[in-house]
Amino acid sequence: MPNLQQQTSTSDQAQMPPHQSESLFIDVTDSAAFQQDEDWRTKGIARKPLVRYPDFHITLMAIKGGARIEEHHNPGRISVHTVKGHIRMHAAGQTFDLPQGRVLVLDRRVRHDVEALEDSVFLLTAVLPGGQPSS
Repeated sequence: MPNLQQQTSTSDQAQMPPHQSESLFIDVTDSAAFQQDEDWRTKGIARKPLVRYPDFHITLMAIKGGARIEEHHNPGRISVHTVKGHIRMHAAGQTFDLPQGRVLVLDRRVRHDVEALEDSVFLLTAVLPGGQPSS
């Protein structure tokens, strides 16, 4: 079986923290670290980038109950997986209820917002066309 590190380009390696080479295991259920985050205390929203390749991002997001991420879009496809709590998303004229364990996938450039019905943590995965930076 080929070594994955050998198949990774130099530009991909530069985007990744040193501890991320062939595989990565992360406990996304531990949200205590967000409580020390300045954005969590002031805005009720915190982000922790977990994986960053030019065309693939995974970000752990925390949002306080009652907080909202205003309408926006991503140039690539995204999935949102609620790890803890309960969020609601509005996209393409529909409302999506996402309690713990639910996953929503949106196509490219679909405008959406996020509201937290209670303190919540979700995993945002974005697949970006051509390695574009996410918005």
